[in-house]
Amino acid sequence: MNRALLEKPFLAAEIRHREGGNGKILDYVEGHVVVARLNDAFDGNWDFIVKSFDVNEARGEVLVVGRLTAEGITKMQFGSSSITRHKTTKEPVSIADDLKAAATDALKKCATLFGVALSLHGGKHEARTQPAPSAEPLPAATPTPTAHAPGRLSSKQHSYLLTLSRGHGLTRREVDALCIERFGVVLDHVTRSEASLLIEEFNNPEPQSQTQQQPERRTVGGVH
Repeated sequence: MNRALLEKPFLAAEIRHREGGNGKILDYVEGHVVVARLNDAFDGNWDFIVKSFDVNEARGEVLVVGRLTAEGITKMQFGSSSITRHKTTKEPVSIADDLKAAATDALKKCATLFGVALSLHGGKHEARTQPAPSAEPLPAATPTPTAHAPGRLSSKQHSYLLTLSRGHGLTRREVDALCIERFGVVLDHVTRSEASLLIEEFNNPEPQSQTQQQPERRTVGGVH
């Protein structure tokens, strides 16, 4: 087991920030970054499964128990995610997507038991050059975001992107295909910054922009 690689501190560019309790800024890395680290450390020879899950609409959250196995060693941890509800009806938008987010949370916690991202808890990662904002700025034409899950696009961004895509004659399936091509995930799982990029491109279409500024594809392999 390559512990040195597993425990290697992440670069500042790989670290995201969100506001936690008491106004504290919490550092974290996204799921695809953890997947990439596991692939590098175990040469792709690792396995993750969801052992069990629970949907509690009364509390507004979903909970999963995940199991990560690599080189004959198994780690298990809980993962959770808030239930995303429709702005008007208050009905759940997609329990399946919420379970996927909880599974990613469980994967990251299991990976921590192997040493991944331990440096974030010990304060040894590369120092920030400026304080982290509590919310990422969006283009002027975009509604103010409402946080519902760390790193994921807001419900307002989601609705706005669907409205813009319909204006461009795209179906939901085509939008998901575009997101998979650009970022490696469907629309429901792009990040806020990626959603902002799509909004800007829909509002200011440039035929050659995709070939000139192709974002790095996010890796999601190894999780099932």
